[in-house]
Amino acid sequence: MLRTLIVEDEPSSRDRLRRLLSKFSDDVEIVAEADSGPGAVEQMRVHQPDLVFLDVSLPGFDGFDVLAQATQDVRIIFTTASQEHAVRAFGARAVHYLLKPVDPSQLEEAIQRVQGPEVRLPPDAGRSSLTRVLCRDRDKTYVIRPEEILFLKADQGYTLVRTDTKEFLTADSLGTIEERIGPAFVRIHRNALVNILHVSSLRHVDGEVVVILRNGMELPVSRRHAQGLRNHLLFGAP
Repeated sequence: MLRTLIVEDEPSSRDRLRRLLSKFSDDVEIVAEADSGPGAVEQMRVHQPDLVFLDVSLPGFDGFDVLAQATQDVRIIFTTASQEHAVRAFGARAVHYLLKPVDPSQLEEAIQRVQGPEVRLPPDAGRSSLTRVLCRDRDKTYVIRPEEILFLKADQGYTLVRTDTKEFLTADSLGTIEERIGPAFVRIHRNALVNILHVSSLRHVDGEVVVILRNGMELPVSRRHAQGLRNHLLFGAP
């Protein structure tokens, strides 16, 4: 049984979540509720829950501050009306991320993930580790470490390798590199991979998603790959 705390400042949203969770009464026991950041910290201290449904926007301080002040090991499912916090949730010990109004099927998936043996999504098991990418430029071959790479893009039979300071070309195909370079690199378009360690935010414009890198560069994300990107940002490795 998961001892559960609901943290939500909107009464209607809190009521809806409580009602949806009643369908999982064999697995979930609501032990307390809170409607503010300070209240959430106090209820976590008093009740020591196993699971917290944590709204991002709260009076006092937000859900990320609540999580930062948590002294016990607790599983967090963020709830929010906006997708803009997805990147910030990456690495913040979140089990799942639910958009409001909470969808019942997404809630069921989140609870199953909490109950599973692994809290976070595993990296792709089939990928071997590629520790260097070799890029030829005239009479020189440059050795690029994966962590230096911002993104990779197919370019007329070659692959463009972009670092923070320069562009290179390698004869290896994008697909070949993708199979070997590791789970930090995520497909965002049929011809592009991005290193999620360099992603600072996502912008949503007219239903389209744009990746914004830490250096300010922007990359379009195809609709086909948008959800996969969010999943990697939230639960992927490293």
